Amino acid sequence: MRLFQRNKKPLVVTIHGFGKNRSSEMDNLCAFLKEHGYDTLQFDIYDLENGLDADWKEWLRRCERQMHEALGRNPRIILVGFSMGGVIATHLATVYKVEKLVLVAPAFRYLDFEKVARSLASSLSGRSRTTVPSSEQTRAFREIVDNCRGSIANLDCPVLILHGTEDEVINPSSSTEFYGRIRHDRKRLIFLEGAHHRMLYDGFMEETADWIILDFIEGKYGI
Repeated sequence: MRLFQRNKKPLVVTIHGFGKNRSSEMDNLCAFLKEHGYDTLQFDIYDLENGLDADWKEWLRRCERQMHEALGRNPRIILVGFSMGGVIATHLATVYKVEKLVLVAPAFRYLDFEKVARSLASSLSGRSRTTVPSSEQTRAFREIVDNCRGSIANLDCPVLILHGTEDEVINPSSSTEFYGRIRHDRKRLIFLEGAHHRMLYDGFMEETADWIILDFIEGKYGI
């Protein structure tokens, strides 16, 4: 059994960003990883149908409960966080033992909320505005970022940060800044030329991003 556990592939836990898509943002990446033999875990951090579900501490507790569940399934954990989820995943990686951490377009610096509002509006495609996070949930987003981003200085696992040069929501310079705050050298920062914020599911650069993430998970960057 111990030999089996050592040889078993890690479980990939995904943490979604802020917006109406929630955990479905990770669908394509998880499908790709499953094709390569990895189990994955997806979950929603907040309830879109309840605009008052806006306590950032409860959001964080939900993530922690999912980490406990994940560790019960597999002691080997890879964390992948997108946007807001990248900041949360950074914090979780300092609380729980994880093998590697992947941050995709992490929202360490506030995005321009006017841009976010326009982006959310353009993505509604005629759907009801109840599918958009409430103003209270937007405030919770800011609070969870404020309270979790400082954890990056305490990371001790290998880290990959992946960011698109044409990210219309998060300035790529924020990844450069926070990459510099990681105190060890088992880290990589990769910019994808021409990639936008939703690179994991926009049909433009997602295949490239998927392969980069898989290569990092499988140790092909030497860390």
